[in-house]
Amino acid sequence: MNGIITKRSFNVPVEKLFKMFSQREHIKNWWGPDGFTNTFYEFNFFDGGKWHYTMHGPDGKGYENESAFETIKENELIALHHISKPEYRSEYSFSAPGNNTSLLLWKMEFIEEKAYEALKGIIPEKNEENLNRLEKELEKVK
Repeated sequence: MNGIITKRSFNVPVEKLFKMFSQREHIKNWWGPDGFTNTFYEFNFFDGGKWHYTMHGPDGKGYENESAFETIKENELIALHHISKPEYRSEYSFSAPGNNTSLLLWKMEFIEEKAYEALKGIIPEKNEENLNRLEKELEKVK
């Protein structure tokens, strides 16, 4: 498997965590590693919908991204296909092990072995930065 798995628990109800992924006004604030900002062109959150955006890096470069939402199950699952290079599929699984606790399981599977090999040492740390930013966004909306 050419995959990377990231897990994290959050002290919020699963509905609130899912909202951070499903609503444009939230995800644009936290998506990406430290120092990145986003410009969203399309965010059609439904099965088959497109997500097209530019991530603006701290290096001043713009990184174009295009994805398609493949499967969405409210408060349970978001599966998407990142069409831009590097091409991969992501699954975000949401569960509620406790009353006010959520668990996120984020799986990324790269289509090309070469891309996976090039990124496997970088992505886990960057995904953690991404989730740290998500934690801050969750704090803002408590």
